Amino acid sequence: MSVLGGCEEKNKTPVLEERVCPNCGDEVEVFTVKGRLIDDFACACGYVFQKEE
Repeated sequence: MSVLGGCEEKNKTPVLEERVCPNCGDEVEVFTVKGRLIDDFACACGYVFQKEE
């Protein structure tokens, strides 16, 4: 366990979410931290959810 474990560490844990593709309507699984995308995720139709800084 780190020195700043607990609450601080919990805020940095990625959460799996489903977002609806605006292009085709399919659901895409993405990882977020505090509701922000942590990487680019592509839908099968080719639409890309961009990482949010």
